[in-house]
Amino acid sequence: MAKRWEELISEFTQGNPGIYQGLQKSYSDGVFPLPYNEVEGKFIQEVLAIYKQNLKQ
Repeated sequence: MAKRWEELISEFTQGNPGIYQGLQKSYSDGVFPLPYNEVEGKFIQEVLAIYKQNLKQ
């Protein structure tokens, strides 16, 4: 799940850090509603953190 999530974000942003930051800002500012609730968001963040940690090993 985490790998696919990262692939989709990378595809959308074309690897451009500015686009990635803008995407994050649009959600944090409340411009667009998040497509998941708070519990799901925490789960996603935990999964992504574990995935990224495993990539470093």
